[in-house]
Amino acid sequence: MAKHLLSAREVQVSSDGDHFDGEGLILHIGVGSANWVFRYTSPGGRRRELGLGRADRTSLAAAGTSLADAREAADAARRLLRAGRDPIDEKHAARAAARKAEAEKRAGLKRERTTLARVARGYHETVVEPNRTWVHAREWIAGLERHVPKSLWHQPIDQIEAPELLAAVAAVVAKYPETGRRVRQRLEVIFDHAEFHKLCTGNPGRAIRRKLTDGRRGRDHQKYRALDYREVPEFTCQTPFLRTAEYGSNFAIRSGEQHGFDGRSSWMEVQVALALAIAAFASRDAFGSSTGVHEICGSAVGTATRLSGFELHAHVSSAIANNTLTCRLT
Repeated sequence: MAKHLLSAREVQVSSDGDHFDGEGLILHIGVGSANWVFRYTSPGGRRRELGLGRADRTSLAAAGTSLADAREAADAARRLLRAGRDPIDEKHAARAAARKAEAEKRAGLKRERTTLARVARGYHETVVEPNRTWVHAREWIAGLERHVPKSLWHQPIDQIEAPELLAAVAAVVAKYPETGRRVRQRLEVIFDHAEFHKLCTGNPGRAIRRKLTDGRRGRDHQKYRALDYREVPEFTCQTPFLRTAEYGSNFAIRSGEQHGFDGRSSWMEVQVALALAIAAFASRDAFGSSTGVHEICGSAVGTATRLSGFELHAHVSSAIANNTLTCRLT
């Protein structure tokens, strides 16, 4: 089939209608417009028309340039057809790829501007401050700013990996266990917020939760012989007696804290009662009478009050001789 049938002059002066340049290239002239079209049969057998752009007919030189560009585009379409590919499908795919690349570029720029610090402060401003006391809200963000390394704090949030986050949090946990635990919890919440808003994928704060406890030795559950009540006097005589009462109260309060109970806990009541009972029994057995029992228990109660912040009332009655002692927490 012949091609290159049109001249630049014909492109410039042709009237309305279709003017063929050969092998599917057509100059289509309508009312007030002129366009180049490539008509072909797709590999699937469909007749299709591929638009190649507007034909410039403002001058002879412009018409010649427009004709050359149209022929070049038609040749590219013919090469695709020889390779078994549809030019229109390829054009659509190229446009989709370009749009995707542009969207990824914009998203990348947005992620680079969205650092861990900015996301954390945004979450703090919109969620933490309106729902917490001002003291807690201030400490919430200040704790992160103090303990998260600057290199990590100002890093794009979607580029933070679990291993580097684990190293940063583990260093805090090693020095300040409770603070490190809180920092990890806050980071997990921040990454959840970022993931929800598609600022990152995955939550390294959640991923490091178990890793922080790996390798730690659990509690020693070995059983030890209980101290027989008859041996209490000898044990307490090894240290100044009033200090023994203080140690017992301290032990009771700390045991209650370790088990996660508050001031209304019956467990703490049992512990404090036991500590006071030991002091009372030791006084009776060590000195042969109940002399000083009230003073000793009063010292223990004062120590427990100072340590726990709760008001303690000890009721010591004549029933101490029958190995009974009551203690109440309010």
